[in-house]
Amino acid sequence: MNELVFKAIADKTRRDIVALLGASSTPLTIKQITWEFDMSRQAIRKHLDILAQASLVETQSVGRDTLVYVDLRPLKDLDQWLDNYRQFWSHKLLDLDDYLTQRSKDN
Repeated sequence: MNELVFKAIADKTRRDIVALLGASSTPLTIKQITWEFDMSRQAIRKHLDILAQASLVETQSVGRDTLVYVDLRPLKDLDQWLDNYRQFWSHKLLDLDDYLTQRSKDN
């Protein structure tokens, strides 16, 4: 798994940018993304650079605009990795429930 994905989604602003792009039916310009956040275009570009390093976004220059495309495939690897822990904790919580149920019956 790519540790750059962890770095990219560790920041709330970057998670929000990915969510914004994922909710849009079309790519957004950097200007459109900047409108959604209380920060400079330069700060948004830095966040987009980190997201691009993790392959979560791609950019394309079109005239004077830069279009930003989202690619959620890297998150699939993360989801598969997390699934192991979901299953582990699900079993542990079921075991705890069984234990507590038995204890309450014994008392």
